[in-house]
Amino acid sequence: MSNQVLQRVVWVGLASFFTACTYLTPYKLPIQQGNIIESESLPKLKSGMSKNQAAQVLGTPLLNDIFHANRWDYVHYLNKRGRMSEQKHVTLIFEEEKLVRLVGEGVPALAPMAAPDASATAAPAAAPTVDDAAVPKPEPSPGPDKE
Repeated sequence: MSNQVLQRVVWVGLASFFTACTYLTPYKLPIQQGNIIESESLPKLKSGMSKNQAAQVLGTPLLNDIFHANRWDYVHYLNKRGRMSEQKHVTLIFEEEKLVRLVGEGVPALAPMAAPDASATAAPAAAPTVDDAAVPKPEPSPGPDKE
């Protein structure tokens, strides 16, 4: 009889041990995939920016479809403990190589690019001209065969 009691205690112990192990899981690192889209970089995008300027702000797009060359997709996933905890998707739309629209959840409105300064676009002041008569003309030098 004591053998049966010992056997039951072992079975109950093993059963409780294995059921307890299902609640204990190893630590899983957070996994980030795609382009990290920072909230402070989105307002830097302005309407009329070139593709190169937009790439300097957000980086190269994750998806660059050859069939939709005027559409850039930036996707970011963050998985914590095997579950998706964060997902962002921002799409940039270009027309004639200029940024015209942002699409995505929580994306700010696209501000127009600032017009260049009038002083920067004004023609440079003309340099003072020198009178051709005041400049001495060089004398022709004799060639090597002339004596």
